[in-house]
Amino acid sequence: MAQGKSQRTTTPSRTSERLQLAKVIEASKTDTKIVKKKRFRRPRQRKSCHLFKLPGELRNRVYEAVLVSRGSVAIRPKGPGEPALLRVCKGIRAEARSIYYGANNFRLVMADFNGAAFTPFSRQYRDHEYYQRRTLANTGKVTFSMLGVPNWANLMRWLEDIYYCRALEPDLSKPIGNDQRIVGAALKVVNELKFKTVGGWSAVEKVLHAMHQALKGTSSYWGKD
Repeated sequence: MAQGKSQRTTTPSRTSERLQLAKVIEASKTDTKIVKKKRFRRPRQRKSCHLFKLPGELRNRVYEAVLVSRGSVAIRPKGPGEPALLRVCKGIRAEARSIYYGANNFRLVMADFNGAAFTPFSRQYRDHEYYQRRTLANTGKVTFSMLGVPNWANLMRWLEDIYYCRALEPDLSKPIGNDQRIVGAALKVVNELKFKTVGGWSAVEKVLHAMHQALKGTSSYWGKD
């Protein structure tokens, strides 16, 4: 009787296990897609302005064509502010600012003697004037159009800013009418006592208050507010 072959159980070797594991890992890499988050990209900013590629003489012509007005530039408390060209970048502002403030004539249109409303403009113009004293001759002029009715409270705020060198002082060497004469007299008080009094602005304010009380006994509009 012939004997049959005995059944043997085959166990996988370590090498085959490693190969199968490597295949599984490789298959998982190809099947799985890794979704990357989209990054927010800022728009590229221009590192330089094309205007600066032009020679300095041509740039000055551009500034003059845009910034210099044939007539006087009227400035009011609500605007207009500085031209848009002066707000483009610091480089253009540094070059063109002296042309705007130096070559133009400005007319401050005030209502009810609210000169303190022009203090922001006065600061800009004073900075330019201070710079011009060390470089070029200042050809710009500032005049005042005093409209409306006398208002002593507005005048006091304006005189205070003039006292602290925050506001421009009008030229009233040739005043028009009694209202401007009184303003000129008040300015004279401020200038005379500015460096002579110990109490500072509070001492000057008392003198101006006495002046206002004296005007109330006259027919002047300054004593009626």
